[in-house]
Amino acid sequence: MLSRSCLEPGQARAFSLLGLAPGGAFELPAAAALVGLSPAVTEALLDDLTDAHMLESPHPGRYRLHDLLRLFASELAASELNEAEREQASRRLIEWYAAVIRSAAQTLAPGNRTPPGVDVGVAASAADVPVFGAHGDALGWCQRHEPALVWAIKTAARDWHELAVMMAAYIWSYYVIAGNPETFEWTQRVGIASAMRLANEQARSRSRNPTGSSSSPGNGETRSCSASS
Repeated sequence: MLSRSCLEPGQARAFSLLGLAPGGAFELPAAAALVGLSPAVTEALLDDLTDAHMLESPHPGRYRLHDLLRLFASELAASELNEAEREQASRRLIEWYAAVIRSAAQTLAPGNRTPPGVDVGVAASAADVPVFGAHGDALGWCQRHEPALVWAIKTAARDWHELAVMMAAYIWSYYVIAGNPETFEWTQRVGIASAMRLANEQARSRSRNPTGSSSSPGNGETRSCSASS
């Protein structure tokens, strides 16, 4: 029977939060975003979990949960973390992925101009977001993290539409190189749907406050996604 009784409270909480990671595999910066701690503190926790055989580290800086342990961590996340904690952790991770795909797109398509309103502020620290010095580095990162990026767009489209639009707008720089047209088209449809939701929400807000002067970003975001299709 699996038990985390050997773990200290901080280690146990980190293990539960890792149960929210898509696919059960992640790198150190993503784990730091998920648990909400600095990379140095997170690395120490991950090393402790690895020593306790609760986590595997096949390569330096990369970690994964065995299928059974992933299920266990997921169950702990559902039972021991409240809804707000789970949402905050997922939002931190999605914002980190949004910041990195933006960084990758700036290397993959340096001349591309993203329409106004697509880019939104994200909480990811600039120090924790890689800057890709070469085209191959950016492409390799996207290939390695493609399932997690798709998860992030899908999850963001439920409630955080501005993040779904932002990621859909930037991820096209990867897909026009890598191919995979079905997934590419899906990301753009999701981005368009989220842009429309944002536009509708802002229209409703203006109808409640007709003197407001806020501008709608929906048109810009929709153009970005549809132009990429």
